[in-house]
Order: sequence, then C-alpha cells, then structure tokens
Amino acid sequence: MPATVLIAGLTPLAGLIAQRAGPRLRIFIAFGVLAIGLSYLYVALTLTPQGSYAGGLLPAFLVRGIGIPVFTSCATLAVVSAVPREQSGLASGTLGMARNIGTAFGVAVLSQVYLSHINAAIPPHLATIRTAAEQFIVTGRGASRLAIEVTILHGFGLVALACALLCGMALVVALFICTRRLAATGTPRSLVGEKTSAFRRNLNRHVPYC
Repeated sequence: MPATVLIAGLTPLAGLIAQRAGPRLRIFIAFGVLAIGLSYLYVALTLTPQGSYAGGLLPAFLVRGIGIPVFTSCATLAVVSAVPREQSGLASGTLGMARNIGTAFGVAVLSQVYLSHINAAIPPHLATIRTAAEQFIVTGRGASRLAIEVTILHGFGLVALACALLCGMALVVALFICTRRLAATGTPRSLVGEKTSAFRRNLNRHVPYC
C-alpha cells in the first residue's frame, strides 16, 4: 500500500522531471534503479522472524515507491526520444513488449530461486510441509514450525537478493545509456513539434552523446 500510493502520487512529478532532465536523463534512470535495488538489498539483509513490518518491509516499500516512478518515467522518455517522432508509437509498443517479457522472465527466475531453496531445505519425506512452504504457508508446531518460518524467510531473502543483483546489472547498463539529440538544437527528435527546413537539414546530423 505505501509503495502504491507513492507510485500513483509521484509518477506525474517524475514525468516532469524526466522532461527537464536533458542530458542528465540517464542519471535519473540510474537513481531509480539504484533505489529499487537498495530496497531489495535492505529486505535481504534485515528480514528475520523477529523483525517487524515497520522496521523491515516498510522502509523498503517507501524507497521502492520513489524509485519505480522515477525509473519508469525516465526510461520511457529515453526510449521514445531515441526515435523520430513518427516512430514514437512503435518505440512505446516495443517498450511495453519488453516490459511484459521482463515480467514473465522475472517471475520464472525468482520463483525458481525460491523453490530451489525450499526443495533443498525441506527433505522429500515432508511433502505436505514442503508443498505448504512453496506457497508461503507455515505449518507444524513448536520447533518445526519455527524452522519452517526461518526457511521461508530465508527463501524470500534469497529472492530479494536476486532482485538486488538484477538491479545492479540494470544500473551498469543505465550508466552507459546514450541519449540522441540534434547537433544544432540539442532537442530530442521525438520532442520537436514543427519540422522546419532547418530541422530537416539537421535531422541527419544528430549525434549520440553519453
């Protein structure tokens, strides 16, 4: 809930920031990825059976709620600005497709990380307990119940750590983003409204800068 509220409230502001970022757009993209990655790393390092929501998950949700709108707004603008105005729809559609593929890939990889941990930690003869743990359900009593709780939390921490590592790789990629601009005006091609004769002359002379 806190992350959802922040995302809904900050997305319009993040869009305005992205439009005014100019050549610093990749810095804001990197900031968004860094915030998301740090939120996952915080969960991986602090999640324990004795932890509380306020001290464990809430700070991560708040940081993630700031990082997600900054990253999505700036990344969308970077993709759309990298192509001519008439191809902005194609770029937006390609971005949406890549986002869906990334979501499916992430679910497959992260679920495998969690299930591999559960299968390795709980022996096969405890099939009922293992099946429940695969669905984040704690069963048993006494010491066995505590052991299952620790196993589930450890698996969740591994998932968070995997997310942090993926964000780290995305951060490296973000730092190498090159934004295209017109050599004469310094304006992204897709953001130029009127195609004047000077614009057409400069269209073939745009240069990438990093």
